[in-house]
Parts: sequence; C-alpha cells; structure tokens
Amino acid sequence: MNFKISFLALLLFSLFIRPASALQESTPGYFMHPDVHENTVVFVAEGDIWMAPLSGGMATLLTTHPGDESDPKISPDGQWVAYAASYEGPTEVYVMPISGGLPKRLTYEPAASIPTAWKSESEVAYTSNQYSNLPRLRTVVVDMNSREKEMLPLEMAAEGSLIENPILTFLCDLLTTTM
Repeated sequence: MNFKISFLALLLFSLFIRPASALQESTPGYFMHPDVHENTVVFVAEGDIWMAPLSGGMATLLTTHPGDESDPKISPDGQWVAYAASYEGPTEVYVMPISGGLPKRLTYEPAASIPTAWKSESEVAYTSNQYSNLPRLRTVVVDMNSREKEMLPLEMAAEGSLIENPILTFLCDLLTTTM
C-alpha cells in the first residue's frame, strides 16, 4: 500500500514539477509596456521594470521596490529610463540610469503622472489631470536636472511621441472628444 501511495505521489510530482531550466524555456511571461532603443528593450513584468537585449537573452531586473512600476521609456541617448511608480502615494514619474541605480523622483503631483515620451536627453513628457479644470489629461514636460515644467498647449492629450523636428503628435481619447 505504501509503495502505491509513494509511486502515485512521485508520478504527480513529476507531472507538475519541472526543472528550473525547463520552466525558463517553456513558461510564457506576461510582459507589458515595452520600449525599445537600439538593441535594448525595457518592459514591465510582475510589477517591476526589466531590461533585455532585443535580440533575446537573459533579462535584467532594474527595479526592486515593493511598489508597482509601469510605463518605462528609454531616453534618446539610451542612458536613462523614465517610468511611473506608486512608492509614496499617487503614481509619480521617476528616472534611473539604464545600467541600474537609485531612482530620482521628478514629479510631486497629487494626481497620477505617467511618462509618455522623452523630449530630449534631459526632458521627460508626462500626462496628468493635475493641471486641467476637467477630468482630462494634460501633457507636461519636466527637465530632470532643473525640475522646471512646461505645459504643452494641448487639451486632452493622452499619449504622445516625439519626432525629429521636434513636433509632438498626440492621440486623444475619442470617447472624451465626442462627448
């Protein structure tokens, strides 16, 4: 009887437990908010920011705070990562060296702030409804060195990206524009 129970337990164990190497190869992940610069991709998995070569390979964990991080954006020179995090209350914008290190908080808003793009190597664009009279998002650019802010004259701007000249192009939430 003990032999049958032991054999059954071993069989069940072998069906449900695999070696770590097999898990790494076959377990799909849930990766969100990717951003690419040259051969580097940053993304969110399990509430943290990760970095990996675009060609594939081992991913490196960049953040380890118990709070959730999201929306990573790599700077144009590839030296920094801007991201949103909820460390001390509302979601704020942080930057950190892409090689790792301590994060630097850029925003101190009572409303959530989410990075959308880099305007230059030292300026991050983010959205917040902090500066709107209505519950709509506004885009703000903050300099990571001086912390000076510039409000872009665009109402209801939800997402943005920079092009070479630098003109910002934005996609507005269609539901709020039609209401």
